Amino acid sequence: MMVRPIIGATTLAMLLPALLQANASHKTATIPLSDAVASLPQGSKLPQNGSTPPIDTWTIKGSLRETAPNQAHWSLTSSYPVPPGKIVDVEIHQNGHKIWQTWSTQGGRLWQGQANNLPTGNWSLDVGIFQPNWASLDGWWNNVASVNSLNSLNATTTSLKTVANQAYNSWRKTYVIPAGPGMLRVIRPQNQNDTVSEGIGYGMLLALSNNDLSTFQGLWTYAEKYRDAYGLMNWEINGSAQVIGTGSATDADEDMAYALVLAHQKWPHHGFGVDAETLINAILAHDISPSNRVLPGDSWGPTQIMNPSYIFPAYYQVFAQFTGNDRWNTIAQQNSEWLAQNANSKTGLLPDWINANGTIPAISWDQYPQDWYYDAVRVPWRLWMAASTGNQSANQILTREGQWIQQSGNVSLTSGYTLGGQPLNNYQSGPFISAAAFMAQYAGPTFGQQALNRLEAWHSTTYYGASLRALALATLAGELRS
Repeated sequence: MMVRPIIGATTLAMLLPALLQANASHKTATIPLSDAVASLPQGSKLPQNGSTPPIDTWTIKGSLRETAPNQAHWSLTSSYPVPPGKIVDVEIHQNGHKIWQTWSTQGGRLWQGQANNLPTGNWSLDVGIFQPNWASLDGWWNNVASVNSLNSLNATTTSLKTVANQAYNSWRKTYVIPAGPGMLRVIRPQNQNDTVSEGIGYGMLLALSNNDLSTFQGLWTYAEKYRDAYGLMNWEINGSAQVIGTGSATDADEDMAYALVLAHQKWPHHGFGVDAETLINAILAHDISPSNRVLPGDSWGPTQIMNPSYIFPAYYQVFAQFTGNDRWNTIAQQNSEWLAQNANSKTGLLPDWINANGTIPAISWDQYPQDWYYDAVRVPWRLWMAASTGNQSANQILTREGQWIQQSGNVSLTSGYTLGGQPLNNYQSGPFISAAAFMAQYAGPTFGQQALNRLEAWHSTTYYGASLRALALATLAGELRS
């Protein structure tokens, strides 16, 4: 958190007319006392002389959450109560420009409200505390919280929701087949029509986002049939209905659990809530280490090997709320911070596989385990969903990735890069086109629009590419939020 230096009297005298004119030019709404200022906690007192540190050393925490197209709910909490009369100035910025503002003189420690008529894009919440009548600035806090506007994104004149639905219909027709009474499965034609748990998770998310209850039920029934001793789906089933990959894959377990939570919200009378809680508890017991690391699956034991694309902080927050188990919030925070620590400092890219201590393990089945390749290509999608809930670590990584795309001058990424940003191949594929759509939203509106146009126009001919494209479109259309 950055603190803006206190403005001197001479400087303020020069800036105040412009500040007041800027305030007047914005459509502002003074915060209603009932909505914005909570009463002080019992036993707390307003600061007396010498009883609290200077205001510019205080901590102010906040949240910013999109509630509807071009609308956001915001809240702020101060480490000490602000005396009545001082001005708490609340602003939302986009690309360094103020797009919304309000203020309160009521004092207190908690402020919250609704911001309307916001343009689509990245929003950051800033706050300043001024002396009465804007006489001087006591302290300023930049980027207290931030969020991506997921609604109202349009790649072409056709809405993203329409394109997402078209992508789903094509994907379902190509990759979903019957698998016995009441069951459906997702096939990988390039792998002898086998089924992996990952595909079942993807299918459940896509069916849910397209209001396709029958497909959702068929896929979940199939997953239940192939559960292992821990209650999690074995990761690979061949075309003859035999388990050939034992043990679970954590990313698939998480996708299924999140889909079940959303299914319970959408279709509350089908028993999905009980299934969701059972699956979430199994994940916690067998896919998460005692130290809260996300393991690759339930059969890996106490390994140090981690897959960054298996970490989905936005899910963990939902799991915490759904089950009432606050440990999931700790898992979200710790793993988000771990991702930020291990992302490349310039590009923001993460490798396919990495040890908990940051070294690269020997992975025989991955051609480039140390690079941003076909596993890690999913990380921007997972980060995007986390950033939309105000996750600062996710926002930090995506900001780096957006800057890297902007500097490269090209949203049509080739298939794989070193963490430093050097291409591994000279061809393009759907997974990387999908990843670019998320990363480019942090590269400014021009690059963001180009990446969305590219995503809409691209048509993948593989299970993996078509799945990630359909999921990217559904996510960007706002169809996968709890």
